[in-house]
Amino acid sequence: MNPIEYLPGWLETMHAVTNTASDNAIIAAAAGAFAKIFRTSNILSIILHRNSTDAIIVSSSGFTQSQHASAVNALVSLTEILNTTAPLQLPFNDERLDPLAAMSVSLMIPIPINREMTAVILLATEGKGIDLTLVQLMAEYTGALLKNKRQAYQLLQDQAEKFRIRGLLEQFVAPEVVEKMIEGKMLVQLKGERRKITTVTADIRGFTAVSEHAAPEIVVRLLNQFYSKMSDIVYDHSGMVDKFIGDAVLAVFGVSSPREDDSLRAVRSAEVMLSEFSQILEDDAEFQKHFSKLGVGIGITSGDVILGSFGSGKRLDYTVIGRSVNLSARLSSLARAQEILVDEATFRQTHTNFAYKKLTPMVIKGIDDFVQVYSIMA
Repeated sequence: MNPIEYLPGWLETMHAVTNTASDNAIIAAAAGAFAKIFRTSNILSIILHRNSTDAIIVSSSGFTQSQHASAVNALVSLTEILNTTAPLQLPFNDERLDPLAAMSVSLMIPIPINREMTAVILLATEGKGIDLTLVQLMAEYTGALLKNKRQAYQLLQDQAEKFRIRGLLEQFVAPEVVEKMIEGKMLVQLKGERRKITTVTADIRGFTAVSEHAAPEIVVRLLNQFYSKMSDIVYDHSGMVDKFIGDAVLAVFGVSSPREDDSLRAVRSAEVMLSEFSQILEDDAEFQKHFSKLGVGIGITSGDVILGSFGSGKRLDYTVIGRSVNLSARLSSLARAQEILVDEATFRQTHTNFAYKKLTPMVIKGIDDFVQVYSIMA
């Protein structure tokens, strides 16, 4: 389940009952929203009095009256469960819940109303990989809505906004970095700051010329797989994807939380990139036909950059600029297919971990001095 897909609908459903005075209406709305999320028509919501066997069937679909009685009888003895907001998913691992399993109930969601009463929503769903943490959050918000409708709605709005922001950020930033940003543990500098980082530019060498002779849909498919795989590799090595530039990926290490091994992780990610790109071509017959001679050239540099948000009032780009960034791009364009070139700073920080070949100092456009470059030996 993707929370970005269903949270807006959940918010809209709960907002529709915000002004109602009826607990039953709120619980019925929550049950209906859960049924929609899990794509099931078999749902039962019950209000139970914790100190008696009294129960109210609030809403039901797909269950018979005899099944209602079985569910109530099973639930009245579960005081310790009804005092929590923890949802349960099959297998329940409690023989007292066997009657629910017999009804094909696979998800039980308790919602405390007050000290005397608890609502329970039962669902028969085929859903796999249900995020019980999210289900519990939604159940808690429903309980809060019963106690304080206005406060609960604001909580729902805040949580939905966090999931929206998380979904946007995770397209570019490693998940652990996203969490830090959302929790306020990492400040995003809008005015700009100088930072020492390692920059990786991975470019598909010779792609432009070859792509002119391939169908557009094949070109797009290759680029999307390239972007996706390279991004995953960057995230796996705790880096950040800065941007996609044509047939190249610009990644940075040390932006979110600088570490001593930033350059080491950058070079390791580059080696994986070369291997994964070869695998992309090997796994697709169309790619083998049109792009078999292609490879990735990678340039890696370490040094000072300016980090900040650049652009206009209508669009900002949180990115890095500077000599080190430019040099990384230049090295990627000089690298042969399936070759990694690094600058002097990166070499000094990683030479004990990799085998390098020292190349003749180069004159590189935009760089005043000769540049000492090293190539990683296979």
